[in-house]
Amino acid sequence: MQPASSFAASSHTTRLTAVGGKADDDFGYAGVAVAGDIAVVAAIERAVAGHTQQGMAYVFRRPDSGWAHAKQVAVLSASDGGAEDNFGLGVATDGSTIVVAAPGHTIGSQGFAGAVYVFSKPAGGWSGSLHQSAELRPSAPVAEGEWGYRSVAVAGRTVVVGDPAAAVAGHTGQGEALVYTEPQHGWSKVITRPTATLTATDGAAQDALGYSSIAVSGSTIVAGAGGHDVGLNADQGASYVFTRPAAGWSGVRHESAELTATDGAAEDQLGGFATAISGRTVVASSGFHEVGTNAQQGEAYVFTEPASGWSGARHESARLLASDGTAGDYLGLGPIVISGDIVATASPYHVVNGVHDAGTVYLYQKPSRGWSGTRLESAERVATGPQSGDSLGYGDLAISGTTLIAGTDGHDVGANAGQGAAYVFSPARPALSRLATSTHSFAARSRATVVDPAHPHKGGLRLSFTLQGQQATVSLAIARRGHGHHAAVGTVTVSAPQGRDRVYFFGRLSARRVLRPGSYTIAVFASSASGVSKHHVEHVTVVRS
Repeated sequence: MQPASSFAASSHTTRLTAVGGKADDDFGYAGVAVAGDIAVVAAIERAVAGHTQQGMAYVFRRPDSGWAHAKQVAVLSASDGGAEDNFGLGVATDGSTIVVAAPGHTIGSQGFAGAVYVFSKPAGGWSGSLHQSAELRPSAPVAEGEWGYRSVAVAGRTVVVGDPAAAVAGHTGQGEALVYTEPQHGWSKVITRPTATLTATDGAAQDALGYSSIAVSGSTIVAGAGGHDVGLNADQGASYVFTRPAAGWSGVRHESAELTATDGAAEDQLGGFATAISGRTVVASSGFHEVGTNAQQGEAYVFTEPASGWSGARHESARLLASDGTAGDYLGLGPIVISGDIVATASPYHVVNGVHDAGTVYLYQKPSRGWSGTRLESAERVATGPQSGDSLGYGDLAISGTTLIAGTDGHDVGANAGQGAAYVFSPARPALSRLATSTHSFAARSRATVVDPAHPHKGGLRLSFTLQGQQATVSLAIARRGHGHHAAVGTVTVSAPQGRDRVYFFGRLSARRVLRPGSYTIAVFASSASGVSKHHVEHVTVVRS
């Protein structure tokens, strides 16, 4: 198998749990999101103020030292929450905005009508106990509508909510997706009127458009309809692509393209449980698809936007399978996520080292020539110490950069059965070792800093080291020593590959700045999205040339 970029390298695993978590909280079930150094994990069964199953969401921040040292920094809840709201049964974030669905929320006399809560990042950052900035509600609440059930998405000022129970043109349960645009004054109060409503032109009763399957990227929204019939195949399923008009989202919009699988069959429910989009790539899954003679092994499909844009009926560019897949694995029954050229999805009922229903997450690398044919995974991720019934990735998956988070809502934490946990898979933070300097005295020259093991060493300072973990940015933070204190004068950064390497520093800080003669300290460290290495400090003297 080909390596899946940095995901194929050895992965550090961190387990996130809620401070004060209790048995049966279902932490990590259908409520996991990550963006940059912020992760959000919900506990949908958590009791709040005596309300059973009201639910809460927890915000974790990754420090420079990496996810292994992540801390819970904030707790999110609804100011009008009630029993059985299941707050967190759907979570999305872009870093500055967190969106949380509560499909069990009661509105007036309508039980389980559903609501979606929008949290805006405070000026001081995510911290403490926070209530929503705005609450999104259906314009006409319906009992048992479970509005937003596992189907919320956010990108910038756009929030998308699935309404799978919506009746459209008299078709009960056809479903639709609702687009909300952040008001000029920011998210606030209760909002019941969407900016736009998205429906399928060939929709029919019980298609359930938007059930557990909504995604947005830039100006494009994708919604799955697992109950859609294709030809004579009942519930084969389809995903619909909606493109934002030049004038912006408004009114009722129909799809630009409809995506179906060439080998689709009845009951496959393509897109019914998972769909994702990033740039020009859409991925949708059929967790119930039969592969060979393996019933319900599951399969995922990659669709690539044509050069002319999304339009008409489209079939997949590639099919994604698990090399060790078996019957009943349900690949893609949980969410699908995309980060750059990497697609990740899970087989939540896959057997791991003899542990039944432990679950496995599969990572697929986009080939250099683009998505085509049948692709097998490039890497796998499993939980450390998996437990039977963990179903890793069934509850939720989230990805940002090289960080992958998978929920295991059934995981026991200590004596708390079913408290739940979320596993963070990320490359180990970089480490610098075997640091050595060629000299402690040199004359400064106006030559750029370079990384090159074979560079002819003529003057300057040579720093030799071994970089472990992954490619990283190596920084030289320089301070002038004198009169018992240090004064920072500048930082030089270079990109270095993993392995044994050398950095040649000649004293140049910028195009017009070169170190003056004197005594200096140089703090050398490596940094990447996974964290920052330990600092190594060297003392040097710059002499006159």
